[in-house]
Amino acid sequence: MVSTPCLEMTRPAGATVDLSPRRRQAEGVVDYGYGSTSFVMPTLLAQMGADVLGVNPYATTTGAMAYDADVHAANVAALVVASGAHLGAVIDPDGEHLTLIDETGRVFSHTQALLALLRLVVDRLVGDQVALPVSCTAHAEAIVAAAGVSVLWTKLSTPALMDAASEKRVGFAASLDGGYILPGFLPAFDAAATLMKTVELLAVSGERLSAVVDANPTPHLAREAVVTPWDQKGAVMRGLVELIREDSWLADDLCRRRIGERNLDHVDVVVRRIRVLFRLLVGAAGKFLGRAR
Repeated sequence: MVSTPCLEMTRPAGATVDLSPRRRQAEGVVDYGYGSTSFVMPTLLAQMGADVLGVNPYATTTGAMAYDADVHAANVAALVVASGAHLGAVIDPDGEHLTLIDETGRVFSHTQALLALLRLVVDRLVGDQVALPVSCTAHAEAIVAAAGVSVLWTKLSTPALMDAASEKRVGFAASLDGGYILPGFLPAFDAAATLMKTVELLAVSGERLSAVVDANPTPHLAREAVVTPWDQKGAVMRGLVELIREDSWLADDLCRRRIGERNLDHVDVVVRRIRVLFRLLVGAAGKFLGRAR
């Protein structure tokens, strides 16, 4: 007998995900991360006709507190290869973030997974926009533009992304850390619904996840961290805004305008210049605040 919580989730999920058994049965390995998704996901995946090996299929505070996404992903990757599964997935304990693994055991970065999901969902989008953070790779915009879909750029914060997902024209939204939103189901991160949608779209397209990812361009994303004392952040941001107005290369490469189809070496050069700039701003802000005191 299906429990009441499962029934309550099945009804709204069915409006966004086709829960009918697929003609091509999916085989997968899913790590529930000791979270509450283990209560409902087995029922929903079984309803879709998916043959799934569940890992950590129970909720426990101890396991959730010790959760390490990389460790769990490596374990699922090994199980996917050993079992010959078509797909692997890791859901975090909160049920909000998703990590995908293909049939060869490749653990995809969140950017790779995002581009793959965009390619799968763009032709079946309910709406003509997707919401993405401003720091997302330009390849995402190119993928959806080919299907006549535009990008609604948002701030990096989760509330900003959720607000954008509530817009009527937005049919999909995603963060850069594995959080995905299906507005037709819920305007918030939901790894369970995203995994079910991924299983459905792969079954409909007849493709393997590896093929979808390999069809996408390789994004060049470089990151640098510059330690900034809390009391200097305001001064640094004000100085950055002033420099953006005066310096064309900074406006082109730091703001929403894109570097374009340049190589990774160019991206590294830009990141190094920005890093030096930030350090100069932090130093200047520290001297200014020191004199002010």
